[in-house]
Amino acid sequence: LSKKFERIYKPYSHVEKLIRDPKTVAGYNILQYVEMYLNDTTGECPHPIAMIQSLGARIIQDHPDWDGSQVEVTLEEYIFPQIYQKCMQNVDRSDEDALAERQCTKFSAVTQEQLNIAPRFRDPAILPYVDAIASLRTLYFAFSPIRKLQVVLSAARCVYETAERVCPGEKVGGDDFIDIWVFVVLRARIRNLSTTIAYLSDFSGPEIMTTELGYYFTSLELACNFVKSLSESKLNNFSASIIGRPILVFELERYQRFVSKSEFFSLDETPVKIRGYRLFAVREWMEAVGHFYSSIVVETKNPKDSVTAYTLTAKDEIPPPQQSFIEDVFFKPQHELVTAVEHTHGMLLVLDTEKMVDASDVLSLIPVPSGLFDECQEDLKAYCNLLQLGLLVAPDTTGGSSDCDPSRSSLERVRGSRPFAMSPADIDSCITQDEQMVVKQLYDIPTEMGLREGVCHLVKRVQIALRLLHFFPWMAVVDGLLTTLTVTAIQRFQRKYNEEARERHHMILASSQPLRFTSGVASEPSFREGTDGGASEEDTGDCGLSGSMGERVRELPTDGTLSSETWQCMNRSLQRVTRMFCEVVPVSIDDPIVQHEELEIALKHFQEQENVMPDGSFGPRTLARMRARKVQ
Repeated sequence: LSKKFERIYKPYSHVEKLIRDPKTVAGYNILQYVEMYLNDTTGECPHPIAMIQSLGARIIQDHPDWDGSQVEVTLEEYIFPQIYQKCMQNVDRSDEDALAERQCTKFSAVTQEQLNIAPRFRDPAILPYVDAIASLRTLYFAFSPIRKLQVVLSAARCVYETAERVCPGEKVGGDDFIDIWVFVVLRARIRNLSTTIAYLSDFSGPEIMTTELGYYFTSLELACNFVKSLSESKLNNFSASIIGRPILVFELERYQRFVSKSEFFSLDETPVKIRGYRLFAVREWMEAVGHFYSSIVVETKNPKDSVTAYTLTAKDEIPPPQQSFIEDVFFKPQHELVTAVEHTHGMLLVLDTEKMVDASDVLSLIPVPSGLFDECQEDLKAYCNLLQLGLLVAPDTTGGSSDCDPSRSSLERVRGSRPFAMSPADIDSCITQDEQMVVKQLYDIPTEMGLREGVCHLVKRVQIALRLLHFFPWMAVVDGLLTTLTVTAIQRFQRKYNEEARERHHMILASSQPLRFTSGVASEPSFREGTDGGASEEDTGDCGLSGSMGERVRELPTDGTLSSETWQCMNRSLQRVTRMFCEVVPVSIDDPIVQHEELEIALKHFQEQENVMPDGSFGPRTLARMRARKVQ
């Protein structure tokens, strides 16, 4: 070995030192072979396994005291990473890889029960057999055949270890192992799985395939073939009951969005009249983010009552996870008050009013007299928003003894004990014109807008402001409704504002120097000449919540209520950080809410330049970059 090489590669074994040194015969031959293999277009270049065996035999001939198998393994681990991409191209199975990936995606949520894993070996963990799955995923990052086979062996051992932990004392038989192994392969979603199997089959030494490594390679190949041919009919406890069966829904716009994002459903937008029922919106469901529907029907058996419905249908190719979800929502509803009823036109969800009297989960029902949900959707939003703002009072949920009068219908008895919320049409009679003008002034709602339209307009502005201030998720929909997600974002703003208001107040008391804050929510006071260090209310822009020198800080409520003070503080905080942004970026923004799209585009461009996640909001890292740019 050359002295220079000996010094650089001291940690390597004697075999590695020999083959890595280009000045040795073995090292030189390897360099020549790698270059020839990579440039070979005719297929005349010797197979890598033949080259490794030939070169290994020559090294053993020169060094008879070395271990022959160790020499070949070392050669393999050195040569194959250099020719790996070429080898994968030679055994390419792109079509089969794509099929396996589609199948793994389609059946990614298949349960252990559906794959017929024995009950005693079903892992109760949130992520079943996670160690085996994580181990098998590293297969993509191994290059030499021996390394890949060792990864497969390691994953298989993880299966046995987990099964032993789940069911101590029980041995995992061959059939039990294969069932679990298929589950692990499905969840691992290995990239280029078919090509990898072809690579191992073509480039592994023949003697390896007769060992334990070869056994588990065969198991991987078997699992891959099973995954590629997997269908719903092969799954245990598979039910095709929902496929092709119509489901009656009432919220056309909601399900139009749903169908546009899911290829497994179709929506017939032809209106269907359902007689003998009345339609209600459920306030709790409207305000809950992610609830799959927010309306329900109540049976009246009066032919004059009717509801307009539309037909949603699941297609044949719907994957099991979505099938299970739709089945639980529409065919086997989990809510104690909701019952699935077979109607002439399809499956119908009906509120069981008999159970509602004693139900623990009280629902606030808002009548939809026209039976068309989309027609009064904006009024429903306005009504819910007014309730959240405290401008309307929900009906009392306590009833009297007359609820038990047997002569009254079940619907009337429910009205007495669990009253339905008033109709949105009653808003005008509950809030006078003078009161409406006061509300508009408090929340800066344009006077020309009606109260219903103005309240939804206000909530949309609040959601935009919260999103720009990094409190409302950027992927959430600005829908003009005070949902639980919006209320939580308001709470986060209020807490952060109070925290920085207290910090600002304490620092004002301790120092007369200008202050800086990290989040941009609370104000940055600018002290006037001749003052004693206190900032005026106009300077601080904090709506006077901080108090004067020595006074206790008056804070925002942190219950998520959208008070006028909260809205003013939120608006001023946004105006402040927007002005700061316009000082460091050449963009003109007069009203950040009205021009939010333009502001978000400019923000994302700035964030990309500063290597910050481009979410279009004034997060802590973005504010830090803005201040650094301003200093520069």
